[in-house]
Amino acid sequence: MKIFKPELFQGHLKKKNYFEGWYYKHVSSDLDHVYAFIPGISLTESDSHAFIQIIDGISGKTNYIPYPLEQFSWKNKQFAIKIGESEFSKYGMKLLIRNESLQVSGEVTNTIFQLLNAEEI
Repeated sequence: MKIFKPELFQGHLKKKNYFEGWYYKHVSSDLDHVYAFIPGISLTESDSHAFIQIIDGISGKTNYIPYPLEQFSWKNKQFAIKIGESEFSKYGMKLLIRNESLQVSGEVTNTIFQLLNAEEI
């Protein structure tokens, strides 16, 4: 059930007045670079779309890149979102954004840590 997996896309594309997004924050080890990447979906009567928002945590500059709903896809049983040519999962993200004002490409891989019970330490 999705209720026990909040990271999965909870909605469906038929609702109106619905928003859902996922937040990735990356900080360089020297703290000189801080970026947030937010893939999401916004469903309204007048402007339903998917999006990727990129926030520079140092300068505060924000880029908001909208995509047609047809460029949003997801998997039902695991966290995997695709918007345009970019992909997001619990394992990381692959970015490929090309428009008239922004060119971003790259891949970030997350390391998944398994927490141990205090008895196992």
